[in-house]
Amino acid sequence: MILKNKTFISTRPANQNKELANLLEANGAILLEMPTIEIKPVTLSLDEEDMLEHINQFSWIVFTSPNGIRYFFKKLYEITGSYELPSSMKTAVVGIKTNQVLNEFGHDATFE
Repeated sequence: MILKNKTFISTRPANQNKELANLLEANGAILLEMPTIEIKPVTLSLDEEDMLEHINQFSWIVFTSPNGIRYFFKKLYEITGSYELPSSMKTAVVGIKTNQVLNEFGHDATFE
């Protein structure tokens, strides 16, 4: 095994290393998880909530992470009761995994 007796440290958020751990362990390595950040939702201001209520005023939305998409759609659902985006809105994503999560919410990226 190419990585036998090698140890890697991941600083990703807790519980977000499963894929990496499986890959490393399958090749003989050990993964130590040492999270340096915590991903959690923010409390939206009244203005931000109003933006979600009137999301149809925007032309584009850009998602940069799977976590961002999950929290965005959770808040959108809490405020509007739907995961729907306006049909005229274009979406952009950064990365394949981000696009996959966007697809889970029933949307396709206009730009990847």
